[in-house]
Amino acid sequence: MERFEDAEAFLRRALDLQSSLAQRFPEVLAYRMQTTKLEYTLARLLREQGQLESARSLLESSVVRLEEVVDVETTAWPVGWILSLHYSELVELLGEMNELEAVIAVQRRAEEHGVELSGRPPRRRGGR
Repeated sequence: MERFEDAEAFLRRALDLQSSLAQRFPEVLAYRMQTTKLEYTLARLLREQGQLESARSLLESSVVRLEEVVDVETTAWPVGWILSLHYSELVELLGEMNELEAVIAVQRRAEEHGVELSGRPPRRRGGR
């Protein structure tokens, strides 16, 4: 249990610092992407601890951030795949919470953004 608490405290601190960088320098895509990665990681940890509402809040936040990036940065290759991972995690969590209407809503959002929920990385354009 102590390891989870330590990990949670560390992730929360890292998320606070990364979020402040992303807010201060919104033009730096890497800062925004790292913020979503930390939200995802913390959400998974909280889910393992049974803190489903907190995990949901973090995943919903990261999905919104990633949707904004996908809408603007259409050439940022890995963003769609990362968004797929976040959508998939959110769908699983909502299913675990018996929030079936919310599951359907997230699946629709994924479809609207052209994102598959497979969790597999898409092929790069012109690459392997």
